[in-house]
Amino acid sequence: EVNELSRAEQAERLGDDLGAFLAAAAVDLDLSDPSVKREAAVLAARVRDELEQPGAWPTTVREALDSARRRGAIVAVRSTIPAPWPTQVNRLIISLLSATKSEKVTITIRATEESVSVRCVVNPPWSTQQGDNLKLAVAKQELATSVVIDTDDDSTMIDLNELR
Repeated sequence: EVNELSRAEQAERLGDDLGAFLAAAAVDLDLSDPSVKREAAVLAARVRDELEQPGAWPTTVREALDSARRRGAIVAVRSTIPAPWPTQVNRLIISLLSATKSEKVTITIRATEESVSVRCVVNPPWSTQQGDNLKLAVAKQELATSVVIDTDDDSTMIDLNELR
């Protein structure tokens, strides 16, 4: 999936969402309500995402990020390559976020001259079932030639190599 919106359109949409939330907060939102605080945190993360990786967020990726954050996940996406990213990267981000519950998730997109890879570190560690579900999703979508999952007491590290 490619990013269907220009950077300016993404910034305008984010501004609209942020403006609507702030307008509602000024009038009738209970700022002590946990759901209101959660939505404010999601919007703050969206602003941070856009500042760190301008133009990198197709609607489906943005929705997956927002959904994971609403479940309580703390998500950071880093990249050594500029946006727009290859379609497989966006699909892998969605697959990784779909497997998360309320963990801290750091996704790093890396590139060499030969290939693009994605590394994801999750704290606390994933269950075996979460890892198996991810492997199944990656294989079913034919997203990567290699999926390596290493879990210790503190975290799970997932390497998705040689993206297709």
